[in-house]
Amino acid sequence: MSDPNLQVQRQIQALQDDLERLRKADAPGVSGTWTPTFAGLTGAGTYTYVAQNGFYTRIGNIVHIYGRIGISAIGTPPTGGMVILTLPFTSSSVSGTRGVLTFGYVSNLNLTAGAYLTGNIDPGEDGVRLMENFDNATSTAYPAANFTNANCDITFFGSYPV
Repeated sequence: MSDPNLQVQRQIQALQDDLERLRKADAPGVSGTWTPTFAGLTGAGTYTYVAQNGFYTRIGNIVHIYGRIGISAIGTPPTGGMVILTLPFTSSSVSGTRGVLTFGYVSNLNLTAGAYLTGNIDPGEDGVRLMENFDNATSTAYPAANFTNANCDITFFGSYPV
C-alpha cells in the first residue's frame, strides 16, 4: 500500500508542474498584447498611428485576437494588397487551415461598391490579408490603391490555428 502523504505530495507537485507549463510563453492559456500595423504586400507604406492596440489569448493550438488600428496620416502610400502585421504567433503551416478576422468597426476605409471587409490568415503566415467580399462572388485582396483615407480606423477580432 502507498503512503497517502506521498500520494498527496505527488498530486501537489503535478499541479505545480502544470502551472509552470501554463506560465511559459508557448503554453496554452497564455494572454498578452501585440502591436498591429498596416502594410502593403509589395510596398509597406508609412503611417502616423493614433491607435495600435492588440490583445491575444492562446488556448491550446488556437489564438484569439482583438485589435484596433487607427491612423491620422499616410506618409508613403502602400502598394499591392493590404495586410495587418504582425500577429503574436505564426499560424499553423498545415495545408487547408485558415484563420479569419471579422471587423466590428470600419471607419474611413475606401471599399469597392458592394464589398464588405474580412481578413484571412493563411497557413504559415504572421499577418492578416485584408479581403473584399461580394455577394455570390470570389473574394479578392483589398487593393492598397484604395487605402487612401488618412483617417482610417478599424476594430477587429478573430481566431487562427498555430
